[in-house]
Amino acid sequence: MSERIIRGYAERMAGYRRVLEARSTTTSAGRLRELAADEIRPVRVWTARNHNTPANALDLLTRDSDRIVRWIALLHPRTPAHALERMARDHQDPFDIRPSSVRDRIAHHPNTPDGLRQALAQAGACPNCSPTCPEWRTYTHRHPWHSRYEPADRFRRTDAERADQLLSWQRDDRAFFAAGACHILAWAFLQTNPDSGYEIHGLRRPGEAHCHHVYVTDGLWAFDHCGWTLASELRQAYQSENLIIRSDLETFCAEHNCRLPHQFAHLPWQRAHNYIARYT
Repeated sequence: MSERIIRGYAERMAGYRRVLEARSTTTSAGRLRELAADEIRPVRVWTARNHNTPANALDLLTRDSDRIVRWIALLHPRTPAHALERMARDHQDPFDIRPSSVRDRIAHHPNTPDGLRQALAQAGACPNCSPTCPEWRTYTHRHPWHSRYEPADRFRRTDAERADQLLSWQRDDRAFFAAGACHILAWAFLQTNPDSGYEIHGLRRPGEAHCHHVYVTDGLWAFDHCGWTLASELRQAYQSENLIIRSDLETFCAEHNCRLPHQFAHLPWQRAHNYIARYT
C-alpha cells in the first residue's frame, strides 16, 4: 500500500491555485511545462487537458506515473511524434483501458508518422484509418464528447431579427455570437487575452467584399461561437478565403459592414466576456 500524504490547509490551497493555473487558457507555455511535473495529480491532469500545453510538457506527461494522466496526454493534438512512437512500442502498457486501446488512439493521432500509422493498421489498430475516420474526432475538439463544429451559417438571423436589434439581442449566446456579433467576440477575446499569441482572422466568400465570419486563432486552435475548435477543422467548415485582420475594431466595422458596439441593443462587451469565461 502506498504511503498516504496528509497535506495542510495552506498546501491544499496552493495546489488548488495551481489547478486553476493549469486550467487557464492564459497560462504561459513555460508555466505549463513546470505544472506538468507538479507533485499533485489534478494539476497534471488539467495540464494535460489544457489546449495550450506545449509538446515538451506533453512528452513528459505521456511518461507520467499516473495512467489517467498518460491517457489524457495521448488525447492531446499537440503530443509529439516521438512520444507517440514510444507509447506504441510499449506493448504491455498498464493503462490500456481495453486491449490495443492505446495503439488505436495512436493510429488516429494527427502527429503519428505515416510509417507507424501503417504498421499499426497492419496490426489491426484501424485498417481504414484516415482523417475521415470517425475516431479522428477525438482530436478535433478540446473535449472528445463535444458535438462537431456548427458553422455560423446555421444561425443566420431572420429578417425580423436583422430589423429589430432588441429581438436580435434576445437570441441565445451561441446564435448571437455566431451571426451578427462574431467580431465583438473576437475583439473581446483579445481584450481578455492580450498577450496570448492569438490574432483575429476573417472568412470571406469568393467574389464578396465583406467577411462573413470572424474568429481568433493561434494557428492550431480557434475560438468563436462554438468555443474551442482546431483551426483546420473550422476552416474546413467554410468554403471561404481566410484573412488576417490587423485593423482596429472601428476600421473593421466600416470596411466590412459590421455593427459597432454602441449600435447593438445593449453594449455587448460584458456578454462577450461572460461567454468567453465559460471556456476558460
